Amino acid sequence: MKSKSLLIVLLLILIILSFTACEHSTDFEEDGIKYREFDGATSVLGFVDEENSTKDLVIKGKTNQFPQYYVWAISFYAFENSDVETVTIEYYKAPYNVFHTDSSEMLCTFEKILDKAFKNCKQLREITFPKEMTTICVESFWGCESLKEVTFPWGLQKIEQSAFAQCSNLSVVHFDENFNFLGANAFVNCAQQMTLYMKCPPPTVDGEAFSWGTQITVVVPQQLFEVYSNHEYWGKFNIVVE
Repeated sequence: MKSKSLLIVLLLILIILSFTACEHSTDFEEDGIKYREFDGATSVLGFVDEENSTKDLVIKGKTNQFPQYYVWAISFYAFENSDVETVTIEYYKAPYNVFHTDSSEMLCTFEKILDKAFKNCKQLREITFPKEMTTICVESFWGCESLKEVTFPWGLQKIEQSAFAQCSNLSVVHFDENFNFLGANAFVNCAQQMTLYMKCPPPTVDGEAFSWGTQITVVVPQQLFEVYSNHEYWGKFNIVVE
């Protein structure tokens, strides 16, 4: 009986230790930026010192310290309300798959910009994305009123709800060939006249992505002209061939 009770206690201890290990995270700083490593994935938390922060922000694909960490995302609210003017997220392709078991697979470690990461960055005028990132999340760039033009990378597939809402001067947007989903109000209250350059087939739109009354011109390759022109959602805009 005693041995059975001891076994149960040991099992409970192992379960508790396993949960504790899963919840372990490491925070660290490098070049004025805060990071958090959690279960093999590293996210950017924001500036170490807001008052002395750079206006030309560079997010590295991997950190310099040992062991090296590969940056997966910019975290929730990371740079909200900051005075950053330019953002460059460096492309880095890891020598092995950091997050999965197939060690033969190569991947770009950076995947997404999380909710409200750059919300209300009113001085932000230029963004350079890594070419294989996949997702821009809810309100990531809400209220970035100095943005006038944005070029999305080859890997981007999804822009979520209100991601670029209230970017009042944003008038030119370039979508690459893998893009396929646009969230509700993604570009609401942007410039009154917008030009969208679309290399992709018509993406799915969740509800309405643009403000009513916005004059939108959609520029497409010749081979996509007919499918855009006849599309239930995109066909209501001015479709032209590049």
